[in-house]
Amino acid sequence: FSYSLGEDAYEGDYLATKSEKKTGPVLNGLWITLKISFFAAILTFIIGILVALMKLSSYQFLKDIATVYITIVRGTPLLVQIFLFYFIVANIFELERFVAGVLALGIFFGAYMAEVLRGAIQSIDKGQLEASKSLGISNFQAMRYIILPQAFKRALPSLVGEVIALVKDSSLVSVISITDLTKVGKEIVANTFSPFETWIVIAVIYLSITSILSYLGHKLEKKMA
Repeated sequence: FSYSLGEDAYEGDYLATKSEKKTGPVLNGLWITLKISFFAAILTFIIGILVALMKLSSYQFLKDIATVYITIVRGTPLLVQIFLFYFIVANIFELERFVAGVLALGIFFGAYMAEVLRGAIQSIDKGQLEASKSLGISNFQAMRYIILPQAFKRALPSLVGEVIALVKDSSLVSVISITDLTKVGKEIVANTFSPFETWIVIAVIYLSITSILSYLGHKLEKKMA
């Protein structure tokens, strides 16, 4: 307080001031980008593993479902899928735009992840699966403890690449008014008319995120070598 008890006060006088610190729009946009990328990456891995196992299943109808899913998702642009999820799926099920963005990213990259994992699983010698059966190990246990760990190790560079691509392509969710880094960049440019400085900063932030992910991927690859 800048006012003392009993002191005269006049119109326009400041009686008290208050200061506070809060995050700016760039940090808020960074948080949204990281959050949507994190949840989309989890969904991507779940879908990728399930669809890869469906493709390798002995049941033809599961193979057909996985094949149709991969063909449709990989054959259409991500931007179009984001619009479909936002204007159709989100409206039907009354989903928030953030959830629509996560679903669009997760389902899109899940198709690519499934093909990466399928190739890695098929690269493992079939003799290991046959040996596990002869030892009385079930197919699920063999896949969980023997095949998938080796496949994950072989596919790790490609998996890291897909996650990095997911983070970069998460910028497309700005078209459905999710306030991520790219949307924040557009708003700053509209208010300050400084496109060069703004987009350089946004690009550096994206580069920092992808560089960290690439570094962590290399560390994990060395640890699993």
